Amino acid sequence: MQSVARNSGSVDLVSRFAQAVINPGSNLLANLTNSTSNFFAGFSNSQSLLEENRRLKQLEVAAQQYIERLRFYKQENDQLRKLINLPPVPGKLQIPAQIIMYAPLENRVTINRGSNDGIKPNLPVVAAEGLVGTVQTVSANSAQIVLISSPQLRVGAVVNRQPKPFGIIRGESTNKMILQISDIKSTVKPGDVVMTSGLGELIPGGIPIGIVSLREADEEYGALQCQVFPYVRIGDIREVYVLR
Repeated sequence: MQSVARNSGSVDLVSRFAQAVINPGSNLLANLTNSTSNFFAGFSNSQSLLEENRRLKQLEVAAQQYIERLRFYKQENDQLRKLINLPPVPGKLQIPAQIIMYAPLENRVTINRGSNDGIKPNLPVVAAEGLVGTVQTVSANSAQIVLISSPQLRVGAVVNRQPKPFGIIRGESTNKMILQISDIKSTVKPGDVVMTSGLGELIPGGIPIGIVSLREADEEYGALQCQVFPYVRIGDIREVYVLR
């Protein structure tokens, strides 16, 4: 039957029956084999994806660190440019220095200049934004600076308005100072700029200190007390000048 059918170019009955019985099973086996192969291929690929994901996360962290470093260098560069453009103070030599240590609880910083560079106690220290503090103690190659935010430091100050009210400013916290003015009728108001008065021997006048944020009149003592927000944010600066 197969020979006769083959000679006539057709498929015999027996062959058609065999194909009908075998093909479904072979197709099922082929599909099962393909599915198993795809499963193991997918498992293998998942390991590669995990490794790739881990590598991408590492690259993301590295990129973020790079961006933060660029931001730091840009900020430092901006500070240096401002400091370079700081106008000279008549009669004062500007000695550049770098802050190498910050003790916030003690309201002090340490700079990398000392007596070998002509640094002496009580000299004023300034940044591009304004007054940082004054020299407290000095060694050969370093000096301790008491910050304007320290309650121990008192500086003569004046408010930039007419008539100019004079007073004494002292620190209270890293972001608040207190300016006491004896004239309770003074027209000082929030937003006014506070500067050094220049009435002392060591600290020249006109150095920015901060901006008035609140005023309170003390009727009992006949004085005006103002809260002042400092211009200098000590955590943002690295370079300073010591005025000698």
